[in-house]
Amino acid sequence: CALLDNSSVKCWGYNSNGQLGYGHTNQLGDGSGEMGDNLTAVDL
Repeated sequence: CALLDNSSVKCWGYNSNGQLGYGHTNQLGDGSGEMGDNLTAVDL
């Protein structure tokens, strides 16, 4: 995960148990267009 300058948190990775905090178990960051601005912030 990364804490951004605007205090939002974005996470990426395997996520097999939902550990990234997005409410699903999809992998994030492994496909084109899934990183940077396209990656949503985690709702903490």
